[in-house]
Amino acid sequence: MKVAEVLSSQESLRVLVETKMVARASFKVSLLVKKLEEYVKTYQESREKLIKEFGVESTESPGQFSFVPENQVKFVEQHTSLLDVVVDVNVNKIKADDILGGIEPKHLLMLEWLIEE
Repeated sequence: MKVAEVLSSQESLRVLVETKMVARASFKVSLLVKKLEEYVKTYQESREKLIKEFGVESTESPGQFSFVPENQVKFVEQHTSLLDVVVDVNVNKIKADDILGGIEPKHLLMLEWLIEE
């Protein structure tokens, strides 16, 4: 699974965690979320380093960065390669029938890698 996929699944995973499901599925999802949180935190730290490396911090708004065109291209290249990193996620799929509460189809679509029929 790529870092980009981990990031794009975060909202749907938060919804799934709050959805009623059988204990077995709830446990699997909880373990997965904890593992993915580590990857998200590492991604955020790496992204911050890239921003500080290629960006220029605003003197008027500390914490806000801008990029000169040349550095923006470098940032985008590096950031894209960061999003393409494959992380080792051992996914223990859950059955759709184990989800007892309602969950919107858009979230099911984002989690198709986790849910089986």
